[in-house]
Amino acid sequence: MCSYLLDGSAERPTSEQLVEQFQVALREIDGREAPLAIKVYTSGSFLDPDEVPLEARDEIIRLIAADDRVHEVVLESRPEFATEASMVLLRKVGMRQEAHFRESLWVGGAWVDDVVFGVLASEWPPR
Repeated sequence: MCSYLLDGSAERPTSEQLVEQFQVALREIDGREAPLAIKVYTSGSFLDPDEVPLEARDEIIRLIAADDRVHEVVLESRPEFATEASMVLLRKVGMRQEAHFRESLWVGGAWVDDVVFGVLASEWPPR
């Protein structure tokens, strides 16, 4: 998934457009058997509210949670958006913090933390 619906567009895509783009990608895996891994890579950060609004993030996570075939989810995010507020969102949907590597990445001339969240399919909230 790329957060830019139309290359070269001067306008940011709406939450609805981002969700529709994700739904189109999901339709491409119709008929595939479990286990599936869903990896959401954006042009910047899935947790950046200016790039992927909260409404779109919530709906994309809900769509993933509704698919019983999903075993692994990877959400790309730049370190500066892995804030306590964004981590609350991940916990809210049932994920847990599995690792916190302090000052493990060199980004923009500074050391930043790397935080890993995860959830097993068997632990995923009821669908």
